[in-house]
Amino acid sequence: MDDRHGEGGVLGNEPGTERAVAAAEHRLAVRFPPSFRHFLLTSDGCPGIGAWTDELYSCDRLAWFRDTAAGETSIAVAEVFYGESDQHPDEGDWHPPAIFERSLLVAGGHDYWLLDPADPGAEGEWIAWRYEVDDGELTRFTNFAELVDFCRTEGTDDE
Repeated sequence: MDDRHGEGGVLGNEPGTERAVAAAEHRLAVRFPPSFRHFLLTSDGCPGIGAWTDELYSCDRLAWFRDTAAGETSIAVAEVFYGESDQHPDEGDWHPPAIFERSLLVAGGHDYWLLDPADPGAEGEWIAWRYEVDDGELTRFTNFAELVDFCRTEGTDDE
């Protein structure tokens, strides 16, 4: 992984190419939301942001959460506590098994970052979620950029 510092002291990889981003979108059969697409074209992945995320994934590492071992486990555990997705169709917006089944995994480590394409906003942005595995907590963000901003400043108020 490239550990260079870019403009503004941002730690990241070399920019992704339009071709790499388009290939990832094709592989996953989706068009990424604007803020995440911009991130990939600025830095195709990077070391984690915040204390609990080890890595923001590059185009070639992106996957649907349900298709990963972590996602399968998370769905199974969430179904024990919340029931299966089809048992609570009216709670889809906040029903963890449903969120896990439909979301794109974009970062991992101790916590996972998920982008949820279920209800894109007017600008085409997807809801972003931070899943804190240890306590099973999901935190909702308006979009990927808001999640990044929150995690970059998390804990800095106490110091």
